[in-house]
Amino acid sequence: MMINSEQYKEFQPFCTSFNGYAPTIVMQGLITLTGGQVPTAGIADRAFGDGSKTVWRGLWLTPVCLAFVEFENTGDDDWQAGSSGRGEVTRTDGWVRRLSSISSIELGSVQATQREFNSEYPWRASGSIRFGDGVEVQVPLVDGPANHWVADSASDFLLSVATEFARDPSAA
Repeated sequence: MMINSEQYKEFQPFCTSFNGYAPTIVMQGLITLTGGQVPTAGIADRAFGDGSKTVWRGLWLTPVCLAFVEFENTGDDDWQAGSSGRGEVTRTDGWVRRLSSISSIELGSVQATQREFNSEYPWRASGSIRFGDGVEVQVPLVDGPANHWVADSASDFLLSVATEFARDPSAA
């Protein structure tokens, strides 16, 4: 498979992470699983293991499906923005599921993001998306405390999935 630079620019915003962009392999995996559909929403984030590995996860929403990828790299670098990583990719995982196979969206938490309200009422939410076959994905993608950017992105993504789920009469 191959995409041109214009297509790359279309997909790249959906692989944005707190520190820039996910490694190119995350985008390539998601493009493969979605058949090249440009997503309507997407999140990507990384988790660090025991100091010798980095794990990147990506999740895309298209009008008909949800796609997830996870790559583990054993390199010494941060394995970031558009890089392929200097270490070896030791584990690859991924799946794609139709939106109609979502069995539930579970709310994990809701947090107001300002103490006093005026004309806006902002909040952040986290939760999980569960499919009929038992697969579940957490949003945000990484366990533990999230910074504001990650929490906001995850909350927006979860809302996008819930909106599409609510529109699909065949879901659940």
